[in-house]
Amino acid sequence: MLRKRLICFILSCAMVCGSAVNALADTESEIRAQKAENSASLNSTMSEIEGDVAAQSALQSEISDLDNQLVNLMSQIDFLNTDIANTEQKIADAKTALAAAEEVRDTQYSDMKTRIRYIYERNENLSWFTYIASSTDFIDFLNRIYYTQQLNQYDRELLSEYEACVAEINELKTNLENSEYELKEEKHNLEEQQAALDASLAEKRAKSQNYDEEIAALRARADALTAEIEAQNAALQEIEIEKARKAEEEARKRAEEEARRRAEEEAARQAAAEEAARQAAAAEAAAQAAAQQAAAADAAARQAAQEAADRAAAEAAAAQQAAAEAAAQQAAAQQAAAEEAARQAAAQQAAEAAAAQQAASQSSGNAHVWTREEAFARINTAGGHSGMIGVCNQIIADANANNSDPNIGQRVVDYACQFLGNPYVLGGESLTNGCDCAGFAKEVYAHFGVYFPRIGPVIENLGVPVGSLAEARPGDIIMYYGHTAIYMGNDTVVNASSPEVGICTRSPATYRAIYRIRRIFYGV
Repeated sequence: MLRKRLICFILSCAMVCGSAVNALADTESEIRAQKAENSASLNSTMSEIEGDVAAQSALQSEISDLDNQLVNLMSQIDFLNTDIANTEQKIADAKTALAAAEEVRDTQYSDMKTRIRYIYERNENLSWFTYIASSTDFIDFLNRIYYTQQLNQYDRELLSEYEACVAEINELKTNLENSEYELKEEKHNLEEQQAALDASLAEKRAKSQNYDEEIAALRARADALTAEIEAQNAALQEIEIEKARKAEEEARKRAEEEARRRAEEEAARQAAAEEAARQAAAAEAAAQAAAQQAAAADAAARQAAQEAADRAAAEAAAAQQAAAEAAAQQAAAQQAAAEEAARQAAAQQAAEAAAAQQAASQSSGNAHVWTREEAFARINTAGGHSGMIGVCNQIIADANANNSDPNIGQRVVDYACQFLGNPYVLGGESLTNGCDCAGFAKEVYAHFGVYFPRIGPVIENLGVPVGSLAEARPGDIIMYYGHTAIYMGNDTVVNASSPEVGICTRSPATYRAIYRIRRIFYGV
């Protein structure tokens, strides 16, 4: 759709401005400016995409690290939950053990109270001392002392054992409760870290989503710019085709003008020849009249001499001699004029014979050396592209037949490179003052006796075709869509590129899509 609008715009500009060439030039400049602006925007957009992709990649790396940290935290929390459960179980076991110890303590306390009550219930006034003192003999005394000591020691040991057991259980319970508190505190800290990581992950994932949306928008913009640039390239190609058509039309008009001029020159030449022949005939008639006048004068002089021989013999003789010399001089002048006219006519006939001989030599297949004037006179009157292609290929065939230099292609490249840095001028054909791509190729090859017009459909059919860039040799013509260049070898071309850079070299040669490759010097 954009391409159609651009073409319609081109045609409307041509109609409004009244000058198709100026309209095309203005429109081409505007399209190229828009294309340059779109290309700059596209490069900037691609840079933004690369920056966003790099930032998103770094963000994804951060998200991956946070995910790993979150997994580690959750694993630590799982381990802490297991430790807390184990500690709670140990606390429960410690409480059970404490209850058992307290039960043992209560039992021991009950037993001890029973023993004391038993002793005192048997005799209220009986004491340990009385019990010992009431022994019947020394052996009984010792036995009672020993029994009393054993009983007291047993009670003390039970009490100490009970106190140690209770202290150990209380310490274990306290330690387990402290461990449980620490584990729960650590779990709380880890849960807070998990919440912070979850929030950070949510924020970064949202930011990554924003990058996705921004990258998608930038890519859509890049696609739109690429479509506009492609449409502008198509419009520029249409302009090049229109320019080639107008150049062809102008060449046809110039050819018609040249043919008319030559016809006028031929008519003038024929008129001059007829005038020379007429003057020669007039000179011959004048010579005859002079001879007759001389004879009449001679007869008159003789008659006068006879009539007045005595009166003016010497004077009559002198007059007769003067008249004879004058007549002779006039006859000689008339004869010289006749001879000059005859010489010019002979020269004209010799030139026509030489031209006829040259034409016969050309038609018989002998190589002919073309001059620029002769070549373009034939090209401009060939009639259409097919006729021009036929004449140009005959010129190329003669140039190949006359060439024996195997390095002619490299000579073409060396000559073309002499003009690097010279300006680009649209429609120009001067290698020093400015030319465009077709004018550059035309003038470079003209230096080597190969002449062709700056018309794309003609240039793309010159010489012989070359199958691919891999088969190309220095000096071959490379045709792009809307552009012409000369191949240098090593994947490089030399061409009149643009107003910005002028005549320059470009590498690789495939920097634009290659349309055709043609070889001009194919005979070596």
